[in-house]
Amino acid sequence: MITPLPAELEQYVDEKIASGQFASRDAFLVEAVRMYREFESRHEMLKSEIRAAVQQAEQGMTEPLNIEAIQRELSEPCDMERRRWSP
Repeated sequence: MITPLPAELEQYVDEKIASGQFASRDAFLVEAVRMYREFESRHEMLKSEIRAAVQQAEQGMTEPLNIEAIQRELSEPCDMERRRWSP
């Protein structure tokens, strides 16, 4: 692990190891790097999708928004989350 970490990050890593979530600092670092790589990949994919959508919009290849469908789609994860945590 890179040292020295700021105290708050050091404490965070120590807590994760103490909780049993990670066996060691090396295991934590491996997972952190894996997650960051995945984050970068998703970020690039989203940027590409946004560029394509903007290009389509500039070419007039868009459809009106279906607000009701968007609201239903956005509320689904919230509903699932509430059901998961409700007693």
